[in-house]
Amino acid sequence: MHVENKVVIITGGASGIGKALVERLVKHGAKVVIADMNAQAGEELTMELNEGKEHKVAHFVQCDVTKSLQLVSLFTAAEEHFGGLDILVNNAGLWEVSGPFFGIPGSVVDADTIAAAHEENTLRRVFPWKRLIEVDLVAVLEGTRIALDVFRKQGRGGLIINTASLQGVNADPMVMTPAYVAAKFGVVGFTRNFKGLEQGLLYEGKYKGVRVNAIAPGTTDTAMLNPVRQIIKDTRLQMQTAEPVVDAFMMIIEDDSISGEIFKVTPEEGCVLVPAVDGAGLTGDARKAQGLSRED
Repeated sequence: MHVENKVVIITGGASGIGKALVERLVKHGAKVVIADMNAQAGEELTMELNEGKEHKVAHFVQCDVTKSLQLVSLFTAAEEHFGGLDILVNNAGLWEVSGPFFGIPGSVVDADTIAAAHEENTLRRVFPWKRLIEVDLVAVLEGTRIALDVFRKQGRGGLIINTASLQGVNADPMVMTPAYVAAKFGVVGFTRNFKGLEQGLLYEGKYKGVRVNAIAPGTTDTAMLNPVRQIIKDTRLQMQTAEPVVDAFMMIIEDDSISGEIFKVTPEEGCVLVPAVDGAGLTGDARKAQGLSRED
């Protein structure tokens, strides 16, 4: 797929990896719908991208991806401003800091607290990890579902790229982010479930021509890491810029043979395909070597 004149929706597109990808896509001739909670950052980026252009190349929509109607509005904007959609990048994400899986530090989470939170509709403040799961996993599923329906109606294929994480491929317990790891493992498994979709092998061929893939970046120097930047420095963890991650996104966009795959991007190894593993912990090649593959 050539990037020029393609229409792309990018959630979490006003900062970090999302912003770097937006800028690269526009540089190569794409049109982008930028979705982000940060209205100021999103509007400023959109103005910069459109400045001096004969025709509009970027449109911003303030969006909380956990709100279904706001998520749908992104696809409406792509149709109204640019005539349709070619690529969805489910990139919006939250990082787990200070153990939110265990509730607010210092709080006592008992039955009465939970009941009161339900009554006041503030459960996500008592258990911040619920919000993380909604953003990092549930919104990916919902965005993908909406995009697949759009692509089916358009009838010309399409591409979905999900931002996972190295923690969703190789979880490090010492990072102490159990909810984040669960969400990103979910994104990886969800993405793999669509392998063969583009060939018409799944769902009665309704989504033939649509590819779904994921990028699993290692520690990347973005604002999301600000709360743990000192920890990273103390542990001497190697960080990468957003550029090699964006390179991986561009590779997936331009290579139509990539489908249902996960690529990790790290400072040590660069961009590497993550082989699928079956329930026995074996890759496809390992199964064949042991005579376990059903492929003849």
